Amino acid sequence: MDAFHMAPSARSVIPALLETHEKMVLASWMENQISVGSLRSGQMREDELEDQSQGFLREFVQALDSGEVSDISGAAWTSVRDLLGDFCRTRAVQGFTPSQTATFVFSQPKGR
Repeated sequence: MDAFHMAPSARSVIPALLETHEKMVLASWMENQISVGSLRSGQMREDELEDQSQGFLREFVQALDSGEVSDISGAAWTSVRDLLGDFCRTRAVQGFTPSQTATFVFSQPKGR
């Protein structure tokens, strides 16, 4: 197979798909976070949760786009790791449990 007929790599396809469908992914992810009680305790407003989610999604896509997907300890992932650290600290101050914070990271969009 020559360079002109190679299949698109995960490096180009996944970030492109996430960028193209960012609003849908974000809306679904927010719906899932809210349905598992991320806002129930009143420790965080919905707009704050959305800002954090959107910021994380953008940093995640940027890291994926770097092509450095097999080593998340690499430089391309620094901003993602820093952002997650900030979320953990902020949420601890707000009174969230470690389980509630993990829900933010591991919740996923519901299938449609």
